[in-house]
Amino acid sequence: YFNQTNSLTDATNAALVLENVSEEQAGFYQVVVSNPYATVTSSPALLSVEVPAIVVPAGIVEGPTDQIATNGDTVTWTVLAEGDEPLSYQWFFNETNSLTDATNATLLLTNVSPGQAGFYQVVVSNPYNSVTSAPALLSVVVLAAIVNGPTDQIATNGDTVTWSVVAVGSEPLLFQWYFNETNSLTDATNASLVLTGVTPEQAGFYQVAVSNPYASVTSAPALLSVVVLPTIACSTNRVVDIGAVWDFDPP
Repeated sequence: YFNQTNSLTDATNAALVLENVSEEQAGFYQVVVSNPYATVTSSPALLSVEVPAIVVPAGIVEGPTDQIATNGDTVTWTVLAEGDEPLSYQWFFNETNSLTDATNATLLLTNVSPGQAGFYQVVVSNPYNSVTSAPALLSVVVLAAIVNGPTDQIATNGDTVTWSVVAVGSEPLLFQWYFNETNSLTDATNASLVLTGVTPEQAGFYQVAVSNPYASVTSAPALLSVVVLPTIACSTNRVVDIGAVWDFDPP
C-alpha cells in the first residue's frame, strides 16, 4: 500500500520494486501479509525522494567587442556572464598575457597607448567549468600632429627655398601646402616643399595642413621674404674721352 489506502497494482510479493522513482512517489509504504488464519499490517516505511540540485555551469551571455580608441583615451570592456556562484574572472591580452588585478566583469584601461593595441579576452569560471570569450580587438590610433613646422625664411631673388614639416600620427599621413592661407599649391603634397627660382611675387606666408583619417592640423604660417639684389644696367655702350662724364641710366 502507498500512503495507507492506495493498494499498488501487481504489488503482491514479499518484495516491492519501484523503478525510476519521482517526487510524486515520495510517501509511506506498508505491506499487508495474510493467510487463512490471520492478517497483519507492517508499520509504514517512509520513502523520501531527493531532487538533485540543478547545476548551472559558467557561461558568457555577452562578451567584449572590438573598439577603436585615440591615444590617451580610457577604454572600458564588460562581460555579461551566467552560472552558479562564485563566478571568477581573468582578463588576458593577446591570449597568453594575464592582466594583473583584471579579475572583475569589467576591464578598465586608462590613458591607452599604441603599445596596448591588440586582442583582449576574458575567462569566466565557476566550480563546474570555465569558458573563454572571443577575442576583442583594441585599435589605438594617433591623431595627426605637427612636431616641428616651417619657420620664416629670407631668400634672394632666384634662390631655391626648402621647407619641411615633422609630423606624427597613424598612417596614412597626408600633406597639403598653402600660400597666403587659402591658395593650395599644386603637387605640394609631401612633408617637404621646394620652391626653385623664387621671385618677389612668391613672397608671403606658407603653411602646411597635415591630416590622417582621425584628425587634421595646420602649421603656423611661415613668412618668405624675397629680396632683390641691386644691379646696374646701361642703356648703350659709349666711348668717351678721358676726363668726360659717363652718365648711367638708372636701374
